[in-house]
Amino acid sequence: MSRSAWLAALLIVVATGTAFEGVRRAGFLNYDDNEYVSANPVVQRGLSAEGLRWAFEGTHASNWHPLTWLSHMLDVQLFGGGPDSAAAHHLANVFVHLLASLLLYALGIALTGRWPESLVVALLFAIHPMHVESVAWVSERKDTLSALFGFATLLAWARWTRVGGRALYLLSLLLFVAGLLSKSMLVTWPAVMLLLEVWPLRRRIGLRKRLLEKLPFFALVVVAAAATVRAQSEGRALRSTDLLGLGDRLRNALVVIWKYLGQLAWPHDMAVFHPHWALVNELPSPSMAMVAGAALALAVTTAAAWLWGRKRGTWAPLVGWLLYLGTLLPVLGVVQVGPQSMADRYTYIPSIGIFLVVAAALGRLARHSPNAARMIVVLASITGIGLIGITRAQVQVWKDSGTLFAHALEVEEANPTAHLNLGQYLRAQGRTREALVHYRRAVQLDPSDPMALYNLGNALQEVGRTEEAIDALRRSVRRDPSNPAAWNNLGNALASTGRFREAEGAFTRALRLDPGLQAARANRAWALLLSGRVGEAEPEFETLVRARPQDGRAWRGLAEASLTEDPRRALQAAQRAVELGGGHDAQSLEILARAQGALGRIEEATTTLLRARDAYRSIGRTADAERLDAMLQSMQDSSGLPEDHR
Repeated sequence: MSRSAWLAALLIVVATGTAFEGVRRAGFLNYDDNEYVSANPVVQRGLSAEGLRWAFEGTHASNWHPLTWLSHMLDVQLFGGGPDSAAAHHLANVFVHLLASLLLYALGIALTGRWPESLVVALLFAIHPMHVESVAWVSERKDTLSALFGFATLLAWARWTRVGGRALYLLSLLLFVAGLLSKSMLVTWPAVMLLLEVWPLRRRIGLRKRLLEKLPFFALVVVAAAATVRAQSEGRALRSTDLLGLGDRLRNALVVIWKYLGQLAWPHDMAVFHPHWALVNELPSPSMAMVAGAALALAVTTAAAWLWGRKRGTWAPLVGWLLYLGTLLPVLGVVQVGPQSMADRYTYIPSIGIFLVVAAALGRLARHSPNAARMIVVLASITGIGLIGITRAQVQVWKDSGTLFAHALEVEEANPTAHLNLGQYLRAQGRTREALVHYRRAVQLDPSDPMALYNLGNALQEVGRTEEAIDALRRSVRRDPSNPAAWNNLGNALASTGRFREAEGAFTRALRLDPGLQAARANRAWALLLSGRVGEAEPEFETLVRARPQDGRAWRGLAEASLTEDPRRALQAAQRAVELGGGHDAQSLEILARAQGALGRIEEATTTLLRARDAYRSIGRTADAERLDAMLQSMQDSSGLPEDHR
């Protein structure tokens, strides 16, 4: 490459760093980042043989992208996985994005031999505000990583089309596998290769040979597509056709093609989540006139690009337009994944087709007019500075979950997902009453969302509105009977009102769904005990103390359940509970005193009751302290203990 071409590469580095340096002040989000990194126990252990098996063997987060999981594990290995390491994880993603941008620049030069037009495409890709979501969101490492391997695939393949050789062909195939293992977005890559052979490669070979040499790539696409559909089905990410019929999906797809194009031309209304109009009560659906206009514009634009190519002898507009449409197709929502109508991150790769059209037009104009070339440089500089400014501002939106979802609500208030996640953020900050406002609004906008009802119920229980909490949690489990946490929390709410038999049923349902949910097992044991079913409660507590030997509450429950039939066992369990409570747990001390009394050890029981009474007083439970005073008086009267034991 010439010196100018190398300087252009340096410009990409500087511009990308300037646009995205703000990510170093961002933390992990409560939206996917917890599932991908910050609260994922496998990823948090860094690279390991177990992690390697986990990444490849199963589907997680409704996806199968093992290489992406391994990249997160590598980050944890290098930088740690706690909140203080978030900046390093963000900067690692910026670095991958930068490498992808440089590879795109190199690919442009390899395909066309022209660095100025290649610079335009790569620079727009590197700094465009619509790409902030893919770069500033740790969980979207799959975007940047798949793009990196995707561009490397095309670079090796373009070289192979010119010089041949088995090694280059196998290299391109291996890089393609790596891309698919990062994200299945690259399923359109064989079609992209066919388009690039029309322009700019202008390969003159027969259709049969074109297809035969790409058969391994198409075979890999079939495997990756099947794995993706399976993963998203298992993770319940695919939306049922009962919620979104084919007609709604096609209408949305036609409209968002043009919405994305508008946002690429004029970046605006960017948000982490764009709700689907067919799933939210208050959002208007696109009119039939709008849908018909979108379909007509699609046909006219495609025809115009084809006619331009025939007349002018350059197929750049048609290839760029078809690259945009083709790479956008997997994420247009014809097969709907998730409850969004569109997503900023979905433009990450498709935008390249539009950038290619812009670069080709500018290059053609510059070559025919020196004055135009100078003007293009000036306008391009102004545009680049403006885009960097918008990108920097958008990066700040990703600082934390509160800022991110508050911004999403500024873009569209009727956004149940944004309300739900902002509520989660506020509740984590201890601002439960503020969170309630957002949970209620989320339920109002989408009454069918079991997670909104679940979180509403939990928040209502926290502020003491138990009956409302029970109602919300009942509605949640009706919508999604497979959520063990919701059944467990419903049981807690019922138990707090004394409905122990109903609570026991809810805890049992939770345990059927997740036998390892020890919280539900503990709650079920207490519900059995408090409802008088002591014989059923005792074996439950035995199971608990074996599974959780450091759980003082479980030992106390075993002591209470054993007290009548086996006071010696109750004494031992109570002593263990007191020990685990540091000697200051009032309830454990009280049950220990009762066990000592049952065994006739009255003096020990009296001393322990005094300690329990003082422990109750220290935590403000005056009524319990007075109750123990009465017990002490009764013991003194019946046993003749001296006055100082009171």
